[in-house]
Amino acid sequence: MSQGGRFNAIALERVVFGRPAAEVVPGELERLGRSRACLLVSHSLRTRTSEVSDLEEALGGAAVGTYSGMPPHTPREAVIECAALARETRADIIVTLGGGSLTDAGKVVQLCLEHDVTEPEGLEPFVTRTTADGRVESPAIQAPRVRQLTLPTTLSGGEFGFSAGCTDSTRRIKQAYRHPLFVPQVVVRSTAPTTFWRSSNLPLEVNANYADGRYKLAGASTFRSCPVIGPGPKSISTTM
Repeated sequence: MSQGGRFNAIALERVVFGRPAAEVVPGELERLGRSRACLLVSHSLRTRTSEVSDLEEALGGAAVGTYSGMPPHTPREAVIECAALARETRADIIVTLGGGSLTDAGKVVQLCLEHDVTEPEGLEPFVTRTTADGRVESPAIQAPRVRQLTLPTTLSGGEFGFSAGCTDSTRRIKQAYRHPLFVPQVVVRSTAPTTFWRSSNLPLEVNANYADGRYKLAGASTFRSCPVIGPGPKSISTTM
């Protein structure tokens, strides 16, 4: 006897891959009807490659502001700074270029813009919580009008989900924020240097190693995939 089920599609419109970001993003912004992009970018990519400058040059006047230097785990204070830049520049889309911390930052920036959150503590009412009996309670969050285009450089996978992690630095806890429209409208897997996303082998392996019994299948899959991805650098000194 077959079992019934249900699949809820996410609000991701398009995935583009195998082409340089500078070649893809301007056309995607035009397709979406957006003309004022606030860029949240990896400090490593900005200082060690031409990826960011190439993107800024390709966008021209459509790149209205750039933030680099997002700390690991997306602290609230940095998100508020990003939101202030997006607000000041009247951005109509957030473009993130980097790892999972930046992808998450873009999601929470959308919340800040929609609810006019200007201080770190202003994010507290929007935290998703799990009750003692295991129920997930997500506060009401308005649908963001400013959406996100993401260029991920690691294998975190956060670009395919509508949850975001953001850290309360005061209490040193990472909290979740959720809305169906937090998933990026567009994901661009560009031809950025493979060294950067190969370096994410390490967190993949660590996460799999520390996963409990519920994630044995995910852990095994991760370990098997790492040799296929490549060895990555011998030492890693940066966080995307």
